[in-house]
Amino acid sequence: MTWFRKSDGPGAGGATPGPCTERAVLPMRSEGSGCELKDDEVAERAIVLQVLRDDHDERWSRVELEGEIYDIEPLAISEGLERLREAGVVHLSGELVWSSRCARHLDALGMVSI
Repeated sequence: MTWFRKSDGPGAGGATPGPCTERAVLPMRSEGSGCELKDDEVAERAIVLQVLRDDHDERWSRVELEGEIYDIEPLAISEGLERLREAGVVHLSGELVWSSRCARHLDALGMVSI
């Protein structure tokens, strides 16, 4: 998609590109950019990636999550689950956990990634 200033529209004849014709590329958040994740963010990301897996039933038990996310303390997983529940990302019922419809939709759009 090309952006034109009004004076540079099609047929304006040889106008040089200005700030409105250039596309800005925004940097992505990455480990190398100095944006380190906090421990609670790591736990929440790990939980979300697990509950959105397509090779597992939609509902997970807390024990299954803790088994898959073995490098994060169970207390951190419980706290992360509660924060994600409060944000509407997951649903909790007793020992069961599953992703919200919104989280699944964002995942289907390719907006959830590592």
